[in-house]
Amino acid sequence: MKSTTALGVCAALLLLAGPAAAEFSAIGEACAIELGRPAPVQHFADLKALYDATRDEGDAPAKDVAQATAELCPGTCVAGQPFDIRNGIAIHLVIPDAKGGAALLRDMGWIGGASACSIGEPVAKALGDGLFQVTVDERTGEFQGEEGAYCANEETARSALLLDLGQKRWLVYAIALGEGDTLDVSGGRVKAKACGRTLDASLAELKAGESTLKGAAPAPRPAAELVEQCERTWPKAKTADRNQTWACLTHYLTYAYGEKPTAELMTLDPSYGHPIEVKLSVADLERMTNHVEGACDVAAAPVESECARGHELFQGMKARRFGISEGVELGSFEPLLRKVLGGEELTEADLRVNDPGPKWSLLTLWKLRNAAYARHGYRFTTPDLNTFFYGPREPVGEPKLLPLGKKGSTRKVTLTPADSANVKLIKLMEARGKGL
Repeated sequence: MKSTTALGVCAALLLLAGPAAAEFSAIGEACAIELGRPAPVQHFADLKALYDATRDEGDAPAKDVAQATAELCPGTCVAGQPFDIRNGIAIHLVIPDAKGGAALLRDMGWIGGASACSIGEPVAKALGDGLFQVTVDERTGEFQGEEGAYCANEETARSALLLDLGQKRWLVYAIALGEGDTLDVSGGRVKAKACGRTLDASLAELKAGESTLKGAAPAPRPAAELVEQCERTWPKAKTADRNQTWACLTHYLTYAYGEKPTAELMTLDPSYGHPIEVKLSVADLERMTNHVEGACDVAAAPVESECARGHELFQGMKARRFGISEGVELGSFEPLLRKVLGGEELTEADLRVNDPGPKWSLLTLWKLRNAAYARHGYRFTTPDLNTFFYGPREPVGEPKLLPLGKKGSTRKVTLTPADSANVKLIKLMEARGKGL
């Protein structure tokens, strides 16, 4: 078991991937804010009982309170000052009391993977009078250490909570917050802006349950189960039943049209550029296309039907995987690709950093960032990147730009300062694009 007062990440405990064992996690959840939600607070009469309840499976029980205190509080346990303990992948928050006991909030964070690519980090701040402000930042993904140390298929979530320890309630419980959402507690008042709703109330009103949120609740995002099924399971399945395929068709067409597809919407062509494109390989898209063809007669289906539009969407996404065009509005990114492959630094203007108009998609940014490695002949672990940079294709530009002469023959490359600058700038734009 590991205890900290600074809430830093303990690298030695980075054991498993993902938040599967965490009781608290907003990954995959829709933005939501509640008032007065029950908090899972446990109270222990002394630190030995708490230690024994949270110790690692291989650790022996504490001999006495003194040993448990030494294990949990290497310095001094201060009443009312929270700290965390970490065992396995779990991070628990502990709040000592003045009588030698402590309150415990289990599984408020988690550790996983071999880097900060996978972490749910809780930070608790004592506000006095039994109130604590807790923030949890989560980030999970597939660590790609050899391709610029980035997180593939990354998901993030930020949550802000206000705990009344005496009542064992979250006075404010706001999860999966968006950019600009805030929770501020000062001067005896609580102000929150989250999920399109606002709160401005006194602490006394919140404690008495006399406060209300203003603004309508946001439209629900796809349920986590549907996201898991349609974005992770269905694309990998060799076969899929008809009902599942229809549900996932609607799911992807909702991304393409910005809302659930209707007959009127499907008179228009589907749009591309959603962040989901980066997650789906050509092999995934081929299986998805096969699922559609097995569920409906694409050739006989009306052009404006979900069957035909979904098939069109997946075929288009497959073509974009190896293409260099961003579509009608932005056109080809070949000039940017040429600069990166030539070792030139991109500018903020190239990436439309401050342009209010349309932005380069995450798929395009993904290709541009990895071009910094491809120009040195890096052999990617992702087959689609190897095909994009080194595979046979129609000539691109004059003179011919792709495929590259170096056939992806090395796993070790040294980036130049210009390469590193390009990767850093592109990552900045990728981080912004995650919020689309």
